[in-house]
Amino acid sequence: LDAAPVSVALGGTSLLLTFLIGVPVGMVQAANRGRAVDSITTVLTTAVYAAPSFWIALALVAVFTYGAATLGVPEALRLPAFGIRTPGVVLGGWPGLVDLARHAVLPVVTLAAVGAAGIARYARSAVADVLDDGWVGMARAKGAHPARLYATHILRNVTPQLTVLAALSLPGLVAGSVFVESVFAWPGLGKAMLVAIQARDYPVVMGTTVFYAAAVIF
Repeated sequence: LDAAPVSVALGGTSLLLTFLIGVPVGMVQAANRGRAVDSITTVLTTAVYAAPSFWIALALVAVFTYGAATLGVPEALRLPAFGIRTPGVVLGGWPGLVDLARHAVLPVVTLAAVGAAGIARYARSAVADVLDDGWVGMARAKGAHPARLYATHILRNVTPQLTVLAALSLPGLVAGSVFVESVFAWPGLGKAMLVAIQARDYPVVMGTTVFYAAAVIF
């Protein structure tokens, strides 16, 4: 019960960013099929999606925490690598929220990057199929503005597929948080499970397993 809210907040924020980033990227790819933009973006999204989440997490820590310190970046601009709050400091109100947000940047970016890369590939395929429909050409012939065409009509037609994809993405996001919470030492369900496994605390292992199974079934 103590760890679940942490994992839910981390996973929910990451899932929201996954679609806010992945869907527009996929639409840009579909609109530029066969062009350099599509090819470059395809390579980037495939590489990010194929990379293990713990490797991306360690790479971000190496760049934005240790790398920033090595380059002499001011401490206020460095991103903390471990924990959910600054140890030894009790902050409330806005300072506490800012501190929590700074600690959340790297784990959220890790999960959102992998998720958005996968969503972008799927959104590109879905939007490309819609672009081949006859009504799209008719809308363009009538002078429909491209921004409105994509943001309203095309997006509305692919929303059912994206809704199903959001549900299917939840188990993968939850599973990925196990590694991310371990790397960044976040006190979520993933961290609790790993600690329980090392301590042979089988009731906790069973409890977290039931939670993950419920998420998959849901």
